[in-house]
Amino acid sequence: MIPEIIPFGDQAALVNFRQSIDHQVHLQVMTLMGKINDASLKGITFTIPAYCSVTIGYDPQKISYRQLKQEIKKLLNQLREQQSELSARLLDLPVCYEEEFAPDLKEIADGSGLEINKIIELHTALSYRVFMLGFLPGFPYMGILTKDLQFPRKNKPRLKVAERSVGIAGLQTGIYPVESPGGWNIIGRTPIPVFDPSAENPFLFQTGDQVQFRPIGSIEYRETRDQIQNQTFDWNSLYVPDP
Repeated sequence: MIPEIIPFGDQAALVNFRQSIDHQVHLQVMTLMGKINDASLKGITFTIPAYCSVTIGYDPQKISYRQLKQEIKKLLNQLREQQSELSARLLDLPVCYEEEFAPDLKEIADGSGLEINKIIELHTALSYRVFMLGFLPGFPYMGILTKDLQFPRKNKPRLKVAERSVGIAGLQTGIYPVESPGGWNIIGRTPIPVFDPSAENPFLFQTGDQVQFRPIGSIEYRETRDQIQNQTFDWNSLYVPDP
């Protein structure tokens, strides 16, 4: 499928790739965004990647939509000629799957026929790509879940989901950055804040990151939470070095 370029309001363009949650499609999204940023095109004000699209903001005083579209087409031609895997950060994220933090884990076990320990094993066996951030500030939409863990959203969303709760819904897993209503199935909680509005960079994740969940007990959960509150936590410990 040839990507589609359409106006998105009067100061943005939208590039649509094949409409699916797919690693290869997202690779194209991130590669195009990188090429746009590297090209330093005159008049570009922002780029926002999503699952299968890139939104490109522009200043119409500096570049017209027609000119922008021509430039994007040139970059898309390069994309077809040069496909390569992107480098990505890998984060090792601790999660406590114990009952007090996982109100839906038993329901998932009953519905799937899997033991709770097997669900945890499956959820922590893979690394997940951060496809996009949205819904709430810094909420990471990550995937793709193994088929055994692909459960629909809850029919009746909760009015309150605790901050840092780890959930699954459909093909994806995610983390609630703040307390909010929500309909994802909650299977654990991380002690690591994924959104800090007081920080210079408030978001823990970037689009394109890979995230591996690591199971911990409630004692380690509280110890890590306390270290963060006391500002003694080693944030570098979250990042897996390149081999």
